[in-house]
Amino acid sequence: MQSPTYKPAFERMLERVALAATDPDVPLVPFWPLRGAKYDGALLVIGRSVNGWVDDWTARRLADPVTRRAAVEWLRTDAEPADRCRMLWVTDLWGAKSGYSTARSAFWRVLRRIVLSDPAVVPDEDQWSSHLVWTNLYKVSPGAGWNPVADLQRTQRHDAIELLKRFGRDPRSTGTSRPPSCSITTLRVLDGVRRQVRANEVGHLERRGREGC
Repeated sequence: MQSPTYKPAFERMLERVALAATDPDVPLVPFWPLRGAKYDGALLVIGRSVNGWVDDWTARRLADPVTRRAAVEWLRTDAEPADRCRMLWVTDLWGAKSGYSTARSAFWRVLRRIVLSDPAVVPDEDQWSSHLVWTNLYKVSPGAGWNPVADLQRTQRHDAIELLKRFGRDPRSTGTSRPPSCSITTLRVLDGVRRQVRANEVGHLERRGREGC
């Protein structure tokens, strides 16, 4: 799912975030994009940030080049398993009775409705999320949860936008081909990106974006 430029750009972002942290022992949660097994280049979805994720590292650990590279490899391996669709976590947690239920999220409810109403998609209640690629504008969030605070947003914003611009239509490449035919994101993310990037570079983010969330 990535071009040769995506991984080093991601590592540079982590380095900048780690070195800018005022508390080197604060836990941080990096996020690597997830590609559904049935993704055909049609729909990229962009959230703002994760509210907790699979693992965290302190800023002190991410400042170390060896640890940082190992963290990126771990994130990528977790996000791109060879034996299963990583995006099935969405449907696996749909209506969960304990812990987090994706059915409670307006973001995922809207996406489910869009995917299942697409005439090009065979209706599949159990695997609809496999048709998506999911990423977030901010790739690093607080380990304690919630969105990044203002300082953490500013530190990674330029790199975050550069990483978004590397997404291509080919699901095996994020830097050498056309953008996805449709992208859906939240209005808050759209407004932030629009202020940072020229309109012609984010046009693919705006199509149907306002009906997304």
